[in-house]
Amino acid sequence: MVREPEEFKPWKTIKRGTHAKDELVRELEVTNCHVSDWAKDMMSQNSFTVAAEEAELELMVATVAELSFPKGATFKHICERAK
Repeated sequence: MVREPEEFKPWKTIKRGTHAKDELVRELEVTNCHVSDWAKDMMSQNSFTVAAEEAELELMVATVAELSFPKGATFKHICERAK
């Protein structure tokens, strides 16, 4: 079943840019989000940055078929369609 863009409703609204990099792991763990050692290592790298400005993002949920790919698609094509 292919859905039209206006049919997709936000699943969840999140805020980004609300924590400094050094606070991020602690804040995730306080809310019972497990952060693996591998993730902690990635977040400690200089190349890992957090958003400079706060913004709200609406997350949507859709199947590959709902994005007009009833027989599947590459990750690249799925991301392009989702945008």
